Amino acid sequence: DNVLREILAGLASDLPGFLFCKQRVDSRGEPLADSHGNALYDCSRSSNHPEAHHKGLVTTFGTWNVGVWMASALLKWHRQCYNQRVSERLRPGFPVLGMYDTWLIDLLQVLVSQNWSVLFPEWSNTGDFPPTAETFDTVPLHSTELGAAIDQITLPATLKLTPEHAFIAKSMGTKLPLLPVHGKEENVLFHSLVLA
Repeated sequence: DNVLREILAGLASDLPGFLFCKQRVDSRGEPLADSHGNALYDCSRSSNHPEAHHKGLVTTFGTWNVGVWMASALLKWHRQCYNQRVSERLRPGFPVLGMYDTWLIDLLQVLVSQNWSVLFPEWSNTGDFPPTAETFDTVPLHSTELGAAIDQITLPATLKLTPEHAFIAKSMGTKLPLLPVHGKEENVLFHSLVLA
């Protein structure tokens, strides 16, 4: 319901029942060890993996001057490529495809399975899962109460949102986009509302 509530409850970093440290394995699923025989572990709880990934995002996209809609599209593609590279490296039996158009592999897998067997046994077709309301894109951070209050606002018929604002509003699930406080007048108004 509300991402901020889940973060405050500690569910964003330490999900109950999940192991954040696991032994590294090779492409065959065999455990890896260093030259002294010590097991090699990966820990996704530490900040090294996310920090390195965030640094890569800043390095790649930090100087680009794009809008929210384009930024979302670029991040979707980046996430697709990143997840596939990680799967190729860490998931035993995951095929190394040499491309990132996985929807084509989904189609190929279905066509092959209709006539022969399964092409990639470790592959999970996205079509095998029922659609859900979940998204990995721009997600609402506001409470349901704030969303309901925004939806109660009567908008003038002449109001036309920019494509960027319409995208933000759609992503937030509201009639109007939630935008940051900007400029001197808005800061004064914000502080007066907070202190009231």
